Amino acid sequence: MENVCDVLAGADYLQMTDVRKFCFEYLASVLAHDNCFAIRVLADRFLNCEMKQKVDEFIQDNFENTILEEDFKLLSKEQLTYFLLPENRKRSVKEETIYRAVTEWLRYDMKERSCHFDELMRFVKFNELSSSFFLD
Repeated sequence: MENVCDVLAGADYLQMTDVRKFCFEYLASVLAHDNCFAIRVLADRFLNCEMKQKVDEFIQDNFENTILEEDFKLLSKEQLTYFLLPENRKRSVKEETIYRAVTEWLRYDMKERSCHFDELMRFVKFNELSSSFFLD
């Protein structure tokens, strides 16, 4: 994927739209849990709204798995908040998954992130969590 990033940067700089388009087509074909956040950064950096939307849909469709990735824990608070907003998440995403996403992100750097606890926990609908979830 590193080579594609270099080619994409060069194609963008030289305004080679066909090469740029090919790079994004390739990135779309290799989109996976372990690279979705990196591809999202590229789509954002090179102003490819269509690709960014595709990646966002992938992340939401696979939210339970993407929150396990290291790159998820590296998201900024603003990026995390985007995915937690009710209008940006799929109805099928369980509240337990939202809770896990918030707690995993906070735990990654508790010292720096604990100040965001209240703000992020507001996205969790605790009344929709099963009591067995907390007992496990």
